[in-house]
Amino acid sequence: MFSGNVIQANAYCVTVKFINRLGNNCFFLSNIYGPFHASRKLAFITGLLNLDTTGFEDWLLVGDFNLYRSAKDRNKAGGDAGDMQMFNDAISDLELVDIPFSGRSFTWSNMQLVPLLIKLDWVLCNSSWSLKYPSTSVQPPSKPTSDHTPYVINFGNSIPRACIFRFENHWADHPDFVKTVELHWNSSPFHANAARTISAKFKQTRIGLKQWRKGFQNVNKLLHNCDWVLLLLDGLEE
Repeated sequence: MFSGNVIQANAYCVTVKFINRLGNNCFFLSNIYGPFHASRKLAFITGLLNLDTTGFEDWLLVGDFNLYRSAKDRNKAGGDAGDMQMFNDAISDLELVDIPFSGRSFTWSNMQLVPLLIKLDWVLCNSSWSLKYPSTSVQPPSKPTSDHTPYVINFGNSIPRACIFRFENHWADHPDFVKTVELHWNSSPFHANAARTISAKFKQTRIGLKQWRKGFQNVNKLLHNCDWVLLLLDGLEE
């Protein structure tokens, strides 16, 4: 169904243009292998920023970047803050979106008895890709032999059905409401990307409020009974 041609290549990146023979649409895939040595990382990032992306409507970047975005991408303390900042700046400058690995925080292990685990492999896309293929996901299977975790990218244009969060107006009158919101809003982790930080705060607060509302069993039962009484009165009126 797809045919591909290499259109760009350098020491760290090979970009292929894939064309769908049925629909005649195309997308661009850049396969990345970043350098291990710190002295070459600046040249690697500079090469990414200098890629000719003219006409890259739908673009996916995948591979071993040999870089991580924050301290939480390691299971042990340490790391180079300068490299993290450089990587995050490049992602921001290229206006890329980070697609998370489902159920996996780290993608590389040094295979020691007490291992060092780091997320070095990334799947990034541009905004056009995320809009056209909103159901894109990364599924990591088991890691049988390699020190890197393999992964499968699934993508499609169907919009995944989200679990609806319903806010009840009477929550705001509860004496513990503001305290609960502040607790979960402030407990959300900080990310280098401001948009990711605010998104994480909303997600954490939503989860916290869902747990908090479970204590309203009597209120929910009372509301249900009131609805039933009103329905009965409506029936009597008719």
